[in-house]
Amino acid sequence: MKGLVDKLTIFALCDRFPEVAELLGVSQLQISGVINTQLLSPNTTYHAYFSFKLRSRSLGFDVCPVKVSISCIDRTGHYLVGRSYNVSKTFYLKARESNTYDFVEDDVDAIMHRRDGSPRWVKIDMGKYFNRAGSGVAVLEMTLTGMETGLYKSGLIVHGIELLPLD
Repeated sequence: MKGLVDKLTIFALCDRFPEVAELLGVSQLQISGVINTQLLSPNTTYHAYFSFKLRSRSLGFDVCPVKVSISCIDRTGHYLVGRSYNVSKTFYLKARESNTYDFVEDDVDAIMHRRDGSPRWVKIDMGKYFNRAGSGVAVLEMTLTGMETGLYKSGLIVHGIELLPLD
């Protein structure tokens, strides 16, 4: 992962991946993942999820939302513009004074999580991408960005960005 500003520590906290990253303290946050579209099946719809967990003493994620986005980049390295090439959503990563999550947008299916008492991985729906054969899209970029710089944030444990086929 690129883009975590300040301190990042790797921990073995998950059974699916041998290591995950924990954000110890930053004032700016950006996490990006990229994939070459040639590695994806053509004419297939993919769903992207940002998977994470928050420490009980996490800071900043209940007062400052994050923006998740999916962008398409052509073979020359330029971002493609237009509604079909860019998807973005805004969320709070931490619930405010309750056990439910606040959405900046009205998307009730945006977050999936376990409701039992055990530690849980939360998944944010970053959006969908249709990998159309011959579309000119060379790279798919998935990004999570803190909406406010200067606000101290800590306690985010990043599981990763998952890209799953729907078709």
